[in-house]
Amino acid sequence: LKKSGNDCSFMHPTLQEYFAALALTQKLNSLSEEQVNSIIKNPNWHDTFIFYSGLSINPTIIIKKMFDLFLETDNHTFLFLSAKCAAETTNLDIILTDSIIDSLIKIYSYPDDDFYKYWFNLRSCVQSWNSKHFTNKIIEYFDNSIDTISPRIVNVLHHSDDALRNAKGIKKIKQIIIDGT
Repeated sequence: LKKSGNDCSFMHPTLQEYFAALALTQKLNSLSEEQVNSIIKNPNWHDTFIFYSGLSINPTIIIKKMFDLFLETDNHTFLFLSAKCAAETTNLDIILTDSIIDSLIKIYSYPDDDFYKYWFNLRSCVQSWNSKHFTNKIIEYFDNSIDTISPRIVNVLHHSDDALRNAKGIKKIKQIIIDGT
């Protein structure tokens, strides 16, 4: 901590976010719905929520609120936030998990203008979500998209070690290189 007069600050913002997440695990239930929504919409709190998801016993309610905001507003910031939070927990409802994953995978079918707008954040989510279930959903997508396969899928394979190591992932890369489809 650095102290300046009556103010204290942390040497790195990550420390502040971690301690704010600890406090949030204890105080979130005492906040009104309006206060929670306001905090979720504030980008300064997003990294704190990622920590919170890893520290909380059951972050499902807050992650669902984030995902619902994406569905209501079509603002992909909330999709990526919910995905990054989901990647930090093993205690997430499977229906919510699949909804988030399916929404992420849909981005690979977006028209170019939309796909490339979201590509960096999508790549980050794929890299951080280290789960066999997520990998299996990606492989399932590959298996069901043979006719529509595109070089974009290489991005998924390239940024998901689990999917790349999977024999189906290597086969898909070869198919793209050989067929150009």
